Amino acid sequence: MTGRRRQGTGRITLDDVARVAEVSPITVSRALRSPEKVSAATRERVERAAAKVGYVPNRLAGALASNASRVVGFVAATLNNSIFGETIQAFIDVLDDAGFQLLVGASGYQAEREEALIREFLSHRVAGLALVGTTHTAGARRMLAAAGVPVVELWELADRPIDMVVGFDNRGAARAVTERLIERGCRRLVAAVSLIGDERRSETRLAGFRDAAAETGVAIAGEIRIEQPLLINESGARILDYIRSLDGVDGVFCTNEFMATGTLVRCQAAGIRVPDDIAIVGMGDTQIASVVPPGLTTIRFPDYEIGHTAAETLIERMAGRDFDTPSVRLDWNLVLRGTA
Repeated sequence: MTGRRRQGTGRITLDDVARVAEVSPITVSRALRSPEKVSAATRERVERAAAKVGYVPNRLAGALASNASRVVGFVAATLNNSIFGETIQAFIDVLDDAGFQLLVGASGYQAEREEALIREFLSHRVAGLALVGTTHTAGARRMLAAAGVPVVELWELADRPIDMVVGFDNRGAARAVTERLIERGCRRLVAAVSLIGDERRSETRLAGFRDAAAETGVAIAGEIRIEQPLLINESGARILDYIRSLDGVDGVFCTNEFMATGTLVRCQAAGIRVPDDIAIVGMGDTQIASVVPPGLTTIRFPDYEIGHTAAETLIERMAGRDFDTPSVRLDWNLVLRGTA
């Protein structure tokens, strides 16, 4: 990577909010810090102006002699997924060596919740931010632009990242694992797509599935969307019921490992031979993938490497280094096991 200058403005101040709200800076301060001391109309006017310009109050003002911070914020999608756990642990390992501490929050795959966490972290004047995913609210983007802090987005790639992005080609990975189904002779495929809040990676993976089918002329028998989170067994039951409602399905692509494992277990319980009757593939390569017989064919994500590389990149940005290439693309691996 070579030098790139991040586009950024200075921090938004009370004066900026006051100009937009057409009130005095003192009124802005009072409305934000002691809202009970101003009228409801004034408070709403100030809050709208603050949101418009991306203003974030400094909760450390007066508490520190310097604005220097050794704290980084990390907004994960969830803390229940072992894959994200590996990424966060790698992030911590690098930050520890560099003398930084990490604040972690979970958005629950909700963009509005992510925006609230970004606001909270920025109010504590973090030195940098890491965000899982590249889909953010307009309000979050305004705050980040106004704050001017280094930002790294993780797990996806983007043509125009906020600052830096470290991820892998989700679409290409999904295409590759679908091609495995086709290579072993599957001709009528089903895609099972997870729906989790505002998460968009599953739709990107579905596009990769469709790419593989279109390029080879293989039929897509159907696509089912499964609201998450569900128990593995429940997801599998819904997918199997859907497969049985169709004719001649011989291959199943799942956008995550939990649905693939659930489908495998339910097929086995129903006496359906995997992969002889139906081949199944997933994405994620969690520990269960190699344990459940006959082993799940899947995509192994560079989860630890994502965290490690993102932390190193963010530390360099916080030290003042700029990059011409804002995107770091990591490799995924196709892992072949018994289900395909």
